[in-house]
Amino acid sequence: MTSIARKNLLEDIPRFLVAQAGIMFAVSLVTIQTGLLSGFTRSTVLLIEGSDADLWVASDRMVHFDFTEPILYDLANKAKDVEGVARSEALMLGGARWRPADRESSPLKLIGFDPGGTLFTRGTLVS
Repeated sequence: MTSIARKNLLEDIPRFLVAQAGIMFAVSLVTIQTGLLSGFTRSTVLLIEGSDADLWVASDRMVHFDFTEPILYDLANKAKDVEGVARSEALMLGGARWRPADRESSPLKLIGFDPGGTLFTRGTLVS
């Protein structure tokens, strides 16, 4: 076995270069996929991590954060009546399309919350 490996490494240079190119391509694909997964994971939990809320109340038919049935505002407001709850604020999620004058339309995620509340922060607004 050692002689075959030595032959592939030292004597058959074109085969060695093709093998190295394949390995580099595979490593780059894994690196790109890991970066994409990390970016998607971070962007998905930004709203939750940026919130000061200790408890989230959602519909019992919730599939994931972006795909859930809304609950009535009255039910969200009733959470204030539970013992130990200091504050309750509603959150509304939606989607839209943004179409700038000179470019193609882009999908947009709309997040609605009480701007005077304390559980969600606006972040930096730019014009």
